[in-house]
Amino acid sequence: MTTQHVVCANIGPRERQKRLVVGLVGTAVALATAGYLVAANAPWWAGVATLPFFLGGALGVFQWQHHTCIANVRRGVRNMDNGDEPVTDATLQRALEIEAQKVQAKSLLVGVAGMALVMLLLLL
Repeated sequence: MTTQHVVCANIGPRERQKRLVVGLVGTAVALATAGYLVAANAPWWAGVATLPFFLGGALGVFQWQHHTCIANVRRGVRNMDNGDEPVTDATLQRALEIEAQKVQAKSLLVGVAGMALVMLLLLL
């Protein structure tokens, strides 16, 4: 098993823990909603209702994994558990922007895939 090498981070351990909790809760709500829709024999298009929960769950988990809060990147700050402090290094800011783009792309992919899977289950 290998550990991920963190190139840059804009959140500390406590902030990461918050993202993980939000990610797990979002994923649990998405799965519960999906289960309800399948059990209720909802129309296939009702699966769209799961998208925000799958997206929120994925965003939380990927922010935790990448040590990067996308909102902090947009605001140009970092919170290493001691409150917000400005990111003044342009190289670090650019690296954080790249990490934020990765988090967003992965989250979108997982969110849409989760929703599509629910819609497929509703078609069966």
